[in-house]
Amino acid sequence: MKPFFIFISICVLSYSGFKGTTYIVQQITADITVEALTDDLYLDTTLLPDDFDKNMLVQLYKFLEAHVEPNIRTPFPDYINDLPVIVRYVPYTEEGYYPQTTEGFAGWCDVVIVSCNDILKGNCIASNLDDNTDSMLAFLTLIALPAEDIPDYDVQVWGITAHELAHTLGAIDGPRYPMYEDDKLIEPIYAVSDTYYWFGIASIFEKRWKGVVWDAWNDTCRDTICEELRTDIFNLEP
Repeated sequence: MKPFFIFISICVLSYSGFKGTTYIVQQITADITVEALTDDLYLDTTLLPDDFDKNMLVQLYKFLEAHVEPNIRTPFPDYINDLPVIVRYVPYTEEGYYPQTTEGFAGWCDVVIVSCNDILKGNCIASNLDDNTDSMLAFLTLIALPAEDIPDYDVQVWGITAHELAHTLGAIDGPRYPMYEDDKLIEPIYAVSDTYYWFGIASIFEKRWKGVVWDAWNDTCRDTICEELRTDIFNLEP
């Protein structure tokens, strides 16, 4: 198996500002119960909210597959369109470590090692390090659930989901990211290749959101992608 590297600084989405990168050397594991939604998309049902719309997740992922263009700056060049994707929703907390929690971020994605004790029941373990057992690589996206009583609960859940899923398809935190630094590479970063085009914080100093998912839920669309998200994916009134 290839050496496993943890890509942290690229793939985290902060709720309230910049948080220093954490480098983990010990093995961190999380018990997950995976349900296959498609051939390459899986959902961890362990902590899933009761009213979660699985079909909307499938449609959102298919929509992103059709629109996201991978950028050469992705930290996952060998894995795009090659690994299964597992989506995991967890309570928001600043405690613990990925893949158990998002460590205070709104979302996190990475490549993990997955080993299953009972594949028929979906009982598996996600780990940040290889334990030399029968295992496979997979993208694991973590979305931290905000408080259910906030007005923008749905837009945050689906916006963060879109942001992290876009990473698995090769999008990066590009020029729309408040702390982006131009790397002077020749290849441009198209809007659909920027995770913050889809959803993200507008400022590192305050929790204010932006992106086409935000626009779709708030009926402020400015392009056809947003309009399609609003009507075809999120089933909101035109």
